[in-house]
Amino acid sequence: MTFAIEKPTKAKLEDVRVLSQKNRQADENPGIQLPLSVKLSNHALASLNGALKEFLFTKNGVEKPVATRKKDNATAGLEGVDPISDLPDLSPIGSKIKAFNWNEEVTGVTLTIGFATQKLEITDGVARAFRIQPQEGGTIQLKFIVEAPDASEKVFAKLAKFKSREVEIQLVQPASAQVDVEDDDATKTKKLTPQEAWPFPKDQDKKTPAQSAADAFAANEGAGKNKPASQVPQPRQRRASANRPSLKSPVE
Repeated sequence: MTFAIEKPTKAKLEDVRVLSQKNRQADENPGIQLPLSVKLSNHALASLNGALKEFLFTKNGVEKPVATRKKDNATAGLEGVDPISDLPDLSPIGSKIKAFNWNEEVTGVTLTIGFATQKLEITDGVARAFRIQPQEGGTIQLKFIVEAPDASEKVFAKLAKFKSREVEIQLVQPASAQVDVEDDDATKTKKLTPQEAWPFPKDQDKKTPAQSAADAFAANEGAGKNKPASQVPQPRQRRASANRPSLKSPVE
């Protein structure tokens, strides 16, 4: 899974929770859990599953969005405003779904949180517990949790100021994780040579080198197998029996 929020995006930090393991040593820092809520274009669904977008959204749906001050995501029908998505309307199924859980985990993420002039970076995190709510106008409300180990006192002190506030976040995966996925795919599709595909030990695949005529003659001579033509037994020929009827037609 390659879920990411590469551009700074407005989000809400709903809580700051402490994760403490029972076997944690006295000098070790506890972990941290951050529930986040963010509004994204429905294009982001492709990073979760390629079929989700067309499953939840459509174009020219039955119900048209109404542009009001309270409904700021209904921009598809406003003049002079670029549409958020090419599929701005909820599908018949999407209109019946309020919100649903998506059971995926993204490991090794780096979460950057910005508030006012302050920025905080949390590395080696895990994004999980996704909850998706499709909305009219081509957007989704996405909630998820980021957990990370070894959070210092300084990190907790800064995050306490961000709690329940609107912040800007970025969530990225390390480049090595994407390279590993590509390498795995290349390995799966690699065509094996006949030698690599041979299921038996390689030394069994070695063939005896071809023997020349001179070497074969010398070997037979040493074994006493070479004999003059007069000593080679000739094949026995059958004698024609006098009583056996001839298959030839009699000459008239």
